[in-house]
Amino acid sequence: MSFDTGQTNRALDRLKAANAEHMEKIEKAQAPTAVAIPYERRQEEIELLRTASQFQPELYRMISRLATMENLEDQIARIMQSEDAYLEKMTANFSKECQQKIDQMKAISEQDGKNRERFISDCSSALKAERDKLSEEMEILRRRVRRILIATSIMAISLSALVSYLLCCVLVS
Repeated sequence: MSFDTGQTNRALDRLKAANAEHMEKIEKAQAPTAVAIPYERRQEEIELLRTASQFQPELYRMISRLATMENLEDQIARIMQSEDAYLEKMTANFSKECQQKIDQMKAISEQDGKNRERFISDCSSALKAERDKLSEEMEILRRRVRRILIATSIMAISLSALVSYLLCCVLVS
């Protein structure tokens, strides 16, 4: 629905100006009497009536295009309904997207927790394996040290006995 108020105002202004001009000419003429109407005055009256009758269809056409209060109220009601529907749709979409993002964040958080738990478990298992391996190596090292100590003790005893025997042999001889 278009409202061409500029064209309507110009046409009404032209009609008002023409009517005012014709009325002024009529009023300036002699006061009405029972005598014959002068030709010029009668021509002015005819011109005024012609202008009004020519403009009347144009005026009706312009007025018919203007929106009535009822039309405007209906249009506003339709716009409000469409705006409300759009707002509800956008709110529903926004809520749906927010819920999806929340669910996605929960899934990522749960996956992160599982990954951390698996990492800690793997680290703990690796640490336990390394500790067990180190314990085995320490046990092997202890056994070697004991063997070396035993061997060293046996050698020391043997060397002591040999030295004692040699000393006895040297002293006895």
